[in-house]
Order: sequence, then C-alpha cells, then structure tokens
Amino acid sequence: MGDVLKKPKSIFVDCTATYYTGLNTGIQRVVRNIIARLDNIEQLYGIKCVPVILKEGQFIAISKEDLLNKKPNQTVLKVKVLLSKLLPSKLYFFAKNLYGKLFLMFAKPSVKSEPLKAQKEDIILVIDVFWELGVIDAIKSYKQKYGVVFFLLVYDIIPLLFPQYYRDQTPKKFKKYFSQTDIYDAIITTSKANVSQIKSLSEKEFPNISKKPIAVFSLGSDIKPLNQTNNHDEQLELIVKDSKVFLMVGTLEPRKNHDFVLSAFEKIWEKDLSKKLIIVGRIGWLCENTLKRIKLSKYYNKNLFMFNFLNDENLSYLYKNATAVIVASSIEGFGLPLVEAMYYNVPVIASDIEVFREIGGAYPTYFSLSNIDSLIDAVNQAKPKMTKNQAINLTSWDDSANQLINKTLILYNDLKNKNGGI
Repeated sequence: MGDVLKKPKSIFVDCTATYYTGLNTGIQRVVRNIIARLDNIEQLYGIKCVPVILKEGQFIAISKEDLLNKKPNQTVLKVKVLLSKLLPSKLYFFAKNLYGKLFLMFAKPSVKSEPLKAQKEDIILVIDVFWELGVIDAIKSYKQKYGVVFFLLVYDIIPLLFPQYYRDQTPKKFKKYFSQTDIYDAIITTSKANVSQIKSLSEKEFPNISKKPIAVFSLGSDIKPLNQTNNHDEQLELIVKDSKVFLMVGTLEPRKNHDFVLSAFEKIWEKDLSKKLIIVGRIGWLCENTLKRIKLSKYYNKNLFMFNFLNDENLSYLYKNATAVIVASSIEGFGLPLVEAMYYNVPVIASDIEVFREIGGAYPTYFSLSNIDSLIDAVNQAKPKMTKNQAINLTSWDDSANQLINKTLILYNDLKNKNGGI
C-alpha cells in the first residue's frame, strides 16, 4: 500500500522528551518501540525516517541506538529509591519535582550533530510529549523556514477534560499548545474514543478542531526485554510462589484509582489472605496520600507490594505469573497494561469505561467504579488463565509502527489532494 502513496523525502520523528529523561513508561515506552523499528519502516516504504531531538532550540538527528541505549542515571535512580523509603511523602515529592525541573533546565545531549535541514513538505511527526521543552515553538520556526508538514500524535486529552488530575502546569501547557491548531496539519491518535473527545472540543478555544484531519492506529502489546534471559529478581519469585497474584501496572496518579483497588483488597484480606496485590509503576503526582497509605498498611510486604522502578524483564515475569491484571482507570487514551496482559493471556479485570470496551472487547471482566463490591466479586471470581487459541488478535509493535507510518502517509496524501499541495 505504501508504494501507491505519494511520499515525502523524509519523516523526522521527534523523541526529545524520552531522550532527555531516559524513561521507559507510558508515552516513553511507545516512543522507544516506534523508534526501534524505523529501519524496517525505511525499507518497507522507501522513505528516510530519522529520529530527532531538540538541542538549543533546533532539531538534530540522532541514531535509534542513541535513544534506545539512553536510560535514567542509575545513581539518581538508587537515590530516588532510597529517598522514597526514607523521606515523608511531601518532602520526597518536593525533592523529586525540584530535581526534575533542574534536570530539564540544564540537560545537554551528548550527541554531536548539525542542526537539521529539512526540505519543503518533509514531515515532522511528534510522537513524544509535545507540551514541554519548546517542541512546538521549534516546529513553528521549521514550518516558516522550510515549509515542513507537522503531524501530532495525541495519546489522550485528559489534561483538558480532567485538569484536576494534575498538580503542575501540565493542563495549562497542554491547552496552550494544542489550541494552536494552525500549527499542526493533522492528528494521529490511539483510539476512537480519543477521536470523539477531540472532535467535541470547543471551536472557540480550538479553532477548526472538528475539521482537523485525524487518524487512529493501535499500540503494540508485546513486551520484549532487552536482556532475553530467564533471569528475574528472586524477591519476585518468593512473592508469586504458590500465590494468587493480582497485578496493577501504571504510574501512581489519581485517575488510575489505586485507592479504590486498595479499599477493595482491604475488605478481601479481612477474610482471605491467599490473594496478593502487586502495584508496579513510577511515582507520579497527587499520590502522596496513596503512597503513605501503602507504606503504612499492615499488609505491606505481606500481601501488598509496590515496585516503582521495575525493568521490563521483571515486569514480564509478573505478567506471566499473575492470576489477573487489574486496570481501574477513570479515563484513558488507550491502556497499555490491558493489551500487555492480553498478550500474556492473563485475565483482565477492568473498569467499565469506553476505551477499555473498545480496546479489550469481551476479554476483560468489567467492574463499576461506583460499586466497590463489583470489583471484589471480580477478584474473587477471577477467570482461569486464557489459552493461546482463546486469545483475540493483538497488534504487535512491528504492526503498530507500520500502522503509524501508513496512517501518516494517508493523511499526507489527503492533504496534498485536498489542497493541491500542502
């Protein structure tokens, strides 16, 4: 299909935020998986696909290895783990946020490369965080100077719909840049639920948003740790041995509803201590009380466990040994833990929200966020692990990257045909 489409000479794929932070969760997991497959995409479509990052206000090219080998500083990571255990929650969050701001202010890429020179109608495809680090301001300059086309990957618009779920300036920054609808030429997103939400935004605040070209692609479900061994943390093996393990994966933040799940398990543990809850995810925002509740729980490190810095190999081990995965979000743009659990044929217990119905279909057992007993019942009646021939079709990361570029080219051609040029 790529051969019949008109193509730009180059697609420049922004991965600025992931490069500077070295993270591998949420958006950063997607970015890494897409960048890892750009070589295959180049061969498939015959288009130069270049990872780029911002350096002093200008884009520079990097190799995929520059990004994939980029990891959080291990010393900083160890200090974070230690401080999260020793400091009171509020003091830990203050130190964490201060470090984050200073890090981004003074971070300098180790890559040595000349500023990017684009050609007219080349595509800049932003698949990373777009509301930070001056990405949109830089693209404005590139559009004026080179006449590039700008496509924006929007994972969700939760900062616009539920700003109360954020403490920092994220909602204001998100709105500031997303409302500049004249800058981006088209939107790519990850679910039909997202499309509906985007199209329903106010035309006054987001001019012509309902007419903005938009396409949907699916995220991948397969986890392939870089270290392909069977090694895993012995502590995890002791936790899961001869136990019914229920797994939550995702950043600690209000919309993930960790407190709701904790309340359900506290009721379960009053009568049944055979079940364990493992929470995996980095410490996010507005979760000080949740973090304190976990650490002060009489079940902590007995039936309740938390890991904030788990690598893919250990996460894969937990998926394989889980009785079920719980996804309890109030709202999502997609839901990677849902499809990752499906990849491992693990039963899923999911909050009954639109996007989980769209992505998961009949696979999960759904519960109501307004009825804690419905979650308790779902946990107590968890289905047996699925067999391979029962699992529904899933998107691999190879397919996901292919879909992303294919949808990008379709949008590009639609714009050229509509405008007689872009």
